[in-house]
Amino acid sequence: MARLNPKLISTSGHLAESDGHRPYREPPPPPSRDQPTALKPPLAKPFPRFPNWLCLLLLWMQILATVDSEPKASEATMKKLETISLGPSSKEAVSTVRHLLREPTRIILALRLNGTNLSDTLNLVAVLGASRDSRAAALLQPLIQDPARDPVLRKQVIKALAKTSTGARMILAAANDGDWPADLNLVAAMELADSRSSRIRQWAEAILPYPYGAQGEPILGWNRLAKFKPDPGNGWLVFQRPESGCLKCHQMNGQGRNVGPDLNDVGRRLDREGLLEAILAPSASVAYGYEACLVQLNSGEEFYGLIAHETPTALIGKDTIGRLVSLAKTDIFENRALKTSLMPSDLQITMTAQELVDLLEFLALSKQR
Repeated sequence: MARLNPKLISTSGHLAESDGHRPYREPPPPPSRDQPTALKPPLAKPFPRFPNWLCLLLLWMQILATVDSEPKASEATMKKLETISLGPSSKEAVSTVRHLLREPTRIILALRLNGTNLSDTLNLVAVLGASRDSRAAALLQPLIQDPARDPVLRKQVIKALAKTSTGARMILAAANDGDWPADLNLVAAMELADSRSSRIRQWAEAILPYPYGAQGEPILGWNRLAKFKPDPGNGWLVFQRPESGCLKCHQMNGQGRNVGPDLNDVGRRLDREGLLEAILAPSASVAYGYEACLVQLNSGEEFYGLIAHETPTALIGKDTIGRLVSLAKTDIFENRALKTSLMPSDLQITMTAQELVDLLEFLALSKQR
């Protein structure tokens, strides 16, 4: 065993600080629980320093690589984008959208959704919905909240979002918070009523305003309405009933009043989905020239109806029973355009679900010029 040099030993019996040796020191006491020691961050490794000429060389090589490869990537992407025009029924278009929903290329779809061509945007939204990919929900959600967007586009976005559970929850969350356009309530309720998830259907019925029929049954959901066999003959009888009120404002088969649009060719202008929306939520999309107005006169009297036409000195209004009323401009205190339709929004309570299906079939077959 090696012997210690006695000169290195202090009087206390510990090694003395000599010949490069450090004296023995008592270890510090452990910290108390009341005063915990602060954790020190680990030391970061120093970043390697490269010469300036090497940094410039690497940057130049990166620029050359980007310029050389960008046209090839852009050309390949453009070929993929062309397949989207095939529509939502094309498997190739749906496959392309799923591929572009990956993180690097998702920005391409976002730019396309903000394009100025409405038909292309509608087609892209429909293909995104057909993909049933939850990653599309984040791209589609901002289009709903933008009031400047075309109403047809916003309804198409609702249909696309409703096809995935992620999108359906976005719809319900916005509707529950009140951050939701009221004109989209019907199409949202209609789409979510056919959701595959029973929980989504229950939430939708609790959050969204569901219309009910004469027997208290909910009449939304194409799957629910498809269970009834349509009878257009009975639909014409429903149209003529006084409680339905259709002939009070519309003309059909030589009957009715000329207040609202002529319905003899309504089957050419609207599909069954559009017809159902016009019955359940007439204020959601008012036909051009049939916007309601409220005119207040200086005398305190009011006129409620439509503006048929205008002269240099007067407004010619049409009231709710079809009478023409001349309103001198000098007598008008205020002319306020309304966002609601003259047509009442609760006509479905006068008919059962079967009668509603019959009425839809009758109107859909009305296609005479």
